[in-house]
Amino acid sequence: MYSILRKIKTKKGCKFVPCHDRNTPSSTRFRVIRTIMLFLSALLSTTLFVFANACGDSSSSCSSWVKNGFCSSKFYTSAQKTAYCGTSCNLCGSATTATTAASSSSCTDAQSACTSWAANGFCTNSFYTVAVRTQYCAKTCNLCTETTASSSDSTDSSDSTDDSSDTTAASATTTTAATSCTDSASACSSWVANGYCTNSFYTDAQRKLYCAKSCNLC
Repeated sequence: MYSILRKIKTKKGCKFVPCHDRNTPSSTRFRVIRTIMLFLSALLSTTLFVFANACGDSSSSCSSWVKNGFCSSKFYTSAQKTAYCGTSCNLCGSATTATTAASSSSCTDAQSACTSWAANGFCTNSFYTVAVRTQYCAKTCNLCTETTASSSDSTDSSDSTDDSSDTTAASATTTTAATSCTDSASACSSWVANGYCTNSFYTDAQRKLYCAKSCNLC
């Protein structure tokens, strides 16, 4: 009689599974893996969302870039043109342009997910430009100051100067890169780890130019 009551109690309390089996190493590993997958999924969705919605002129050099054929050049992808000179290249819709203007005039967070983005490194990741951070999460990334506009312009000018230098260097080293298969960028190892060689955001020409060796494009 005692054994029968014990079995009934075990079935009700643990749903036909002994209580000590509910926290086995296998179930613990499953929970850890599931947590990691959820984190990676959130990080990936954040990155894709930013690039999918980033439309505007994030560089102050767009006017000169347009004159030099940036908008029609096949060296750059449509995503890159939209992210850096979307307005100048006429790639932004009216609604997106209005939203960008509104978010630039007042220092707030344009996206409700900025807190989680910041936790995933959005505010400190050099993969995103200062203009993009200011556009979407200015408040969370502590980019709100009385001279936000001038500071952003100065920073963008520095970024655009670097970008212009990179563009000039790219044009000058195209022949060299074609003859010798090397990595012209010192950060290729970290870029490869972040998916540079497989990310469709970049063209094959850009991969060959900067990380031909690391991307096995020799």
